[in-house]
Amino acid sequence: MATKVREVMSDSPVIVDAATSLTDCARQMKDRNIGSLGVEEDGELRGVLTDRDIVVRAVARGEDPNRVTAGEVCTGEVVTISPDASLDDAERTMSERGVRRLFVLDDARPIGLVAVDDLRAEREPQSVEAQQLGIGSLIRGYQGETGIGE
Repeated sequence: MATKVREVMSDSPVIVDAATSLTDCARQMKDRNIGSLGVEEDGELRGVLTDRDIVVRAVARGEDPNRVTAGEVCTGEVVTISPDASLDDAERTMSERGVRRLFVLDDARPIGLVAVDDLRAEREPQSVEAQQLGIGSLIRGYQGETGIGE
């Protein structure tokens, strides 16, 4: 079982410039099958943009997603964690800060993303999250229940 953030994080988070249109951001999310992007301004991670941000903060208000930028609607505060932090630390940080995702930084450079679903899937291999992320099937396969790994 994993104990460190680096063991469960998604590698290579997608980062966009703050001037990127919401349409382009949504396209990247669709093409990569992800729900959030890091938003960079002047070479620094300045915000997080989720698919929900696009809908609630722009589309539902009648804004033109071709003209509104990631920097205008993203959540400005980025909550981060070290790749060497424990999963308990990640869970505690998410709970205390009221977020579902943490950017994983190494020397101020985003190297990964860890979500509450990643933590649950790791701790509960039979959970819906584990099944959706494919973790449960890997564990069952390793244990020989599917015939894989025997």
